[in-house]
Amino acid sequence: MRVEKMTITPEIAGKFLAKNEGNRKLRTNAVGQIAKDIREGRWCLNGDTICLDHEGYVLDGQHRLAAIVLSGTPVETLVAFDVDRAAAITIDTGMRRTESDSIRISKMSGGIYTDNSCISLAKKLMQIQDGFVFKHQAKYSASKVYEYMIDHDPIIKFAYKNVFQSGRSYLRTTSFVVALLYAISCDVPVSAVVDFCETVFHNSLHTEYNVKAALSLKDWYQTSGRDLRASVRDEEVIRRTKAAIYCYVNNKQKINFDPYTDLDIEASKTNIEEKAL
Repeated sequence: MRVEKMTITPEIAGKFLAKNEGNRKLRTNAVGQIAKDIREGRWCLNGDTICLDHEGYVLDGQHRLAAIVLSGTPVETLVAFDVDRAAAITIDTGMRRTESDSIRISKMSGGIYTDNSCISLAKKLMQIQDGFVFKHQAKYSASKVYEYMIDHDPIIKFAYKNVFQSGRSYLRTTSFVVALLYAISCDVPVSAVVDFCETVFHNSLHTEYNVKAALSLKDWYQTSGRDLRASVRDEEVIRRTKAAIYCYVNNKQKINFDPYTDLDIEASKTNIEEKAL
């Protein structure tokens, strides 16, 4: 067996993939994720090899090769030639790293950026912002999640300090995440989000905002919301929360409008005001 450092162009990757018989099924979502990281400069030489047997058949690396083709971008990597085909039984059998593991081991950062609650929040923010309702519809690499957390540092720090460490029960709810996205996009103090969720989930009425809007969402949760199928419920939670948080912070009484057409809540990279921290 010999190992070489090579620049794999899309053409070379295509030639390698021409001998990809007997491999596991190609997962298009994984290919798309890697291709996105390659295009956006988050992929680098990391010591992992593309493994080929003595006839040139791919034993390991088909997703990376397919991603190079899809991205149209050359990638520098190690290629192991003449690998014993019997060795394939030992490839990719180790324990998968979590995003927290990858960020910590790479020493990109520590503290809150390796906190599982912060990482979970960042991924859910990304999923809803990208238009995905269900977790299985969108997966992100550790480098992408870390980049997002850095770009949205104020809101991650606020959530860590004021929500995660306080043990509030609404941490993982879709409503909390949607309300955070509203705060990001509309430059609303994040403290208003906490007040909103305290009213919805803990019946707190100590707020300067429109309590009726928050209570309407609470009432829906306690009645029809529980009876909906999961797929319908998630979409309805997002729709109703968008309407409720908008009315809550703007002191509007009407809450039955369609926020998909009446409210543009697409999240941006607007920084949260320092006073919100």
